Amino acid sequence: MAKKAPIQRSYRMGDATLVQTADEYVSLVTRDMADLAAYGITAATVADLEVKRAAVADHPSDEALLNTVLVITDDKATKRDALEMGIRDIAVRVVNKFGESHTHVISLRVNAISKEVDNVLVRTGRRVARVAEALLAELASEGFNAALLAAFKAKVEAFDTVIDQQEDATIARDIATRQRIEKGNVLYNAIVKLANYGKTVYYSTNSAKYKHYLLTEEANAKGQQRTGKLAVAEKKHLDFTAVEAKDTFRLKLPAGQAEIYCATTTLGEPTGPATVLQAGADTQHTAAQLGFTKLTPFIIIRNTGAAEAVYEVYRTG
Repeated sequence: MAKKAPIQRSYRMGDATLVQTADEYVSLVTRDMADLAAYGITAATVADLEVKRAAVADHPSDEALLNTVLVITDDKATKRDALEMGIRDIAVRVVNKFGESHTHVISLRVNAISKEVDNVLVRTGRRVARVAEALLAELASEGFNAALLAAFKAKVEAFDTVIDQQEDATIARDIATRQRIEKGNVLYNAIVKLANYGKTVYYSTNSAKYKHYLLTEEANAKGQQRTGKLAVAEKKHLDFTAVEAKDTFRLKLPAGQAEIYCATTTLGEPTGPATVLQAGADTQHTAAQLGFTKLTPFIIIRNTGAAEAVYEVYRTG
């Protein structure tokens, strides 16, 4: 099956902001329906916008899907440790029974299991199980028996299963991300259409209402910057969309002290060193330098000083 081409967002604002914008347009279009009727805008148009809005709002968040991946990843690490211990347990019995240079020991091939990738470790586990089963009677003197063999085989299968679960969860997250962008694009394009009609209707007749429909310019202007203030110890998620590791960010701190880092959740703790900002800071970093990875995609700024902090963060490339 051919791999789908990457999908691009039509909008720069975060999904939550997009949903909020849709709510605003439901109100705007309902208010101005008589003026917009010349463009075929009716109550059905509003109902359709609400359906598109719900499709985005009800879609699973990336934070929830990422949490599923992380839980399975932790489970896989636990099961890998158990399998490695099981392999070493059998290996030491074979060594003590036959001696380190015996062909039975050589056939195990377990000298570098800690360096083996997951799929290779599964094959190693199954090979050790076959050797142990063939030597079951001879290993009885070392305390090994059928019950221990069965328990070891269960560890092999449990690890094999969790590898598949992690892959499935990662794929599900990727699919959900694509679907979220597709739904967001549909909603955004519907809003843009209404914005264009609203600006056309009110361009020369009502400047206040005209400004209500200035969606695209405002969204694009805000999409590349996050500015604000932080109370002592307060932290905020800088909700830039479609971030990639190579993206560059300009970090300015006119006042206060703060740190910027990446986490597994929108208000999580850092998983590595944070980038420290002192008052007057004006630096530039890539997303990767801030700690961004597929498993830590949320960029967070936190006030670490004793007074209010003022921040400006710009995506510059």
